[in-house]
Amino acid sequence: MKPAFLALSFVAVVLVFAVVVQMGLVTPKPGGMAARKPIPSSLSAELPGWRAEDLPVGPTEMDNIAISRRLNYDWLIYRRYSSAKGSFSLYMAYWAPQRMAPSQVGSHTPDRCWALSGWTCEASSFSWKCNAGDRELFPAQYRQFRDPSGQVEQVIYWHIVGGKPYGDDFRIDGSRGILTYWKSNLLYCMGGDTEQYFVRLDSDRRFEEIWDDPGFHSLMESLAGLCLARNPSTSNP
Repeated sequence: MKPAFLALSFVAVVLVFAVVVQMGLVTPKPGGMAARKPIPSSLSAELPGWRAEDLPVGPTEMDNIAISRRLNYDWLIYRRYSSAKGSFSLYMAYWAPQRMAPSQVGSHTPDRCWALSGWTCEASSFSWKCNAGDRELFPAQYRQFRDPSGQVEQVIYWHIVGGKPYGDDFRIDGSRGILTYWKSNLLYCMGGDTEQYFVRLDSDRRFEEIWDDPGFHSLMESLAGLCLARNPSTSNP
């Protein structure tokens, strides 16, 4: 078989798959074969020195139902913590293997959803480094947003797929790492066994101002143990 024919065949397969993905034919699944994980007890709402308030994901109950169906997560935590130092919010969702394609989860980042709601990104970093105790966390995506009323919010977030950050795919301009995108979708369609976490923290203060607070520090250590840091006994640098 001629190389040119093979190359054209490969391009045709990729184009067909692209149409399938873009038309939404790669749909959320009702759940993977693995048993669903409960919300970890380490993510208790109780943080020393902070008041916790669980938040709805939408302004109405109908919106909450629609968003839940669209995102198809196994569980979601969305709560605000307040103290004399200011406030911050934790948004964290979990998907069991085969529940959602990583590209679909990755299409609901602040870069897209917040921008569509009228927020403006004023600063960004695609490799924001931080630690929780003696553990180095995976580099976060950092953004500084301003809402239509002028309120400034600091945001850091992670999309963890199969125990690793989801590649080099998030960009303010909407572009993404093409190899990561196709690989994740192909593995998903072929039954790839990868669980996912999406973790977002946003605050009216710079994170450097609250990072060493005992309550905030305990939350970050819980997140590090759950998904935001490598397990040194099982992972390579």
